[in-house]
Amino acid sequence: MSAFFESYLSTGMREDVLDAMEVISPDDTPVYNGMAKTKAIGVTHEWLEIALPTASAVGANSYAEGVAFTYASGASYQPVETRRLNKCQIFHKTFKVSGTIEAAGKYGRESEWSFRKLSAMKAWKVDVEVALLDNSASGAGSSGSARTMMGLRVADGVSATAATSGSAPIDEGNINVLLQAMWDQGVSPNKLLCSSFVKRQISQFAGSGAGRPIVINNGERQFSDVLDVYESDFGRLTLIPSRRLNIKSEVLAWQNDLAAIAILRPPMLRPTPNDGDFITGAIVGELTFEYLNAYGFGRLRRVQSA
Repeated sequence: MSAFFESYLSTGMREDVLDAMEVISPDDTPVYNGMAKTKAIGVTHEWLEIALPTASAVGANSYAEGVAFTYASGASYQPVETRRLNKCQIFHKTFKVSGTIEAAGKYGRESEWSFRKLSAMKAWKVDVEVALLDNSASGAGSSGSARTMMGLRVADGVSATAATSGSAPIDEGNINVLLQAMWDQGVSPNKLLCSSFVKRQISQFAGSGAGRPIVINNGERQFSDVLDVYESDFGRLTLIPSRRLNIKSEVLAWQNDLAAIAILRPPMLRPTPNDGDFITGAIVGELTFEYLNAYGFGRLRRVQSA
């Protein structure tokens, strides 16, 4: 037996638990945060696309002095209106804590209910982010069936395919094929969403090893292996790495002023009945994705060749 009292013999030592918490799940939402917010006034959110008259052929667009005007119909003479729509989708996250856990002492927070409310709000935004990147069509819903909104992957009016062999990644030429196709349709893409894998590939466009650019920071020469803005022939694009786009063979591009999130009901805490020894709550919101010009959204996918 030890001649002195050791910690191993004690039953009265306090636990050493840091009075703080750190969320380990990714909760960033760059697409949701980066898009403008507009107002929806109904569950079906609609807008108009206008196509200008077809340009006259050379020789058909010159007229003699004093000629009488002529009036005709058709795409060659009149703007064409197309009505687009997307459905507002309801998102909610609920939480419930017992009266006992709310009253008991806890590490990292005083109120369990307040902590669960904050967690639900973060999770609500992540749900919206996932829906924005979904490839499902808009669903009208019915009694007992939920409405669903269409996401970026379906809204793309321009798509491109990069044929590669084996596991070759998307390269700069592939991306420029997409950007050129979008520019040819009259838009100027300025956002490029990609997975972490593709972001690393894009950062190598500037060269690697001895070819990497040198940055002078407080007199220190540093190699730069990061590319946050890509200056293409067809626009200056901000690169957005997404943890929700975990695909090695896909990028999404868009013109940001043509995109918005139309909100019918902003996220809010809804009171819920407490008919027992517990405290409940729910974060509820309703919104949809608004894309004013389908050609303002592009999707590049890599298809493995034989």
